Amino acid sequence: MSKENSYKISLFVLVVIIITQIFYILNLKNENIDLKKVVVIEAKSDEKLKTDIFEKVGKENWKIEHKIDFNSLKKKYSGNIIEKDISKMSVEEKKKHFLETVLSPIRESYDKLVITYKNVSKLRSKELTIEDEEYLTILYDRYRVKKGDFDSLLKAIKPHPVSLIISQAILSSGWGESRFFSEGNNIFSLISIDDKDDRMKAKNANVYMKKYDSLVESVDDYMLLLGRGENYTEFREVRGNTKDPYELSKYLSNFSEDSKYSKKIRDTIKYNRLSKFDKEEKKSKLIIN
Repeated sequence: MSKENSYKISLFVLVVIIITQIFYILNLKNENIDLKKVVVIEAKSDEKLKTDIFEKVGKENWKIEHKIDFNSLKKKYSGNIIEKDISKMSVEEKKKHFLETVLSPIRESYDKLVITYKNVSKLRSKELTIEDEEYLTILYDRYRVKKGDFDSLLKAIKPHPVSLIISQAILSSGWGESRFFSEGNNIFSLISIDDKDDRMKAKNANVYMKKYDSLVESVDDYMLLLGRGENYTEFREVRGNTKDPYELSKYLSNFSEDSKYSKKIRDTIKYNRLSKFDKEEKKSKLIIN
């Protein structure tokens, strides 16, 4: 498919989505609904939708007015993702383009975890309702934590510094030049071991890599892996007590077969001054004390 056709198709998808939203908003006005209280939430499943609603607007006084299957729209109308031609960029331009591409999905995933972490922390010190129990059950199952073990659940959910996430993204994707990144939105080169996954075969090897519908989905899956993977138990223990990316990097050696991987994480953070992104997070209201 040519870039011109991809552009036209993507533009068409955008127009369809905008028109759909306009009609929806007009319909809400006709029903005298306070638009200031309307929240638009995108979720991959009804179960995830319920969790996200709890996290963003609370568990009371809400109802689903309308659902739009954006994934179906994207699959039906969109072609390949339109990207800048990085082959003609300088090294610094490539780095800047990569950071601009991954920073937003990383922060979105990070912020969702902060909200979840705070919600669980609050539930720990209160008498649980049926809705609270249902919400926690979803999280216990997701992170494979024994029911009632708040300590382990909080350690599983707590996100680590953005600088560390970006550093791993850089090393895994080669500043975005990996085929798995460009064709499968797989930022961290995560392997698929389930033939039910949406995945792609690696060249010259009998290995399959995961494919994602979006970069946010890729970051979410990476955070889930570190939040429940058996190889990262010690990492989670340390993460529960420190936000130091240099210290945390020492416990990520299992993420790569490279014996110098932990050192490369630290070097990448330092050389590219990625700690500035952690300072930006501290200015946000979405922080964990």
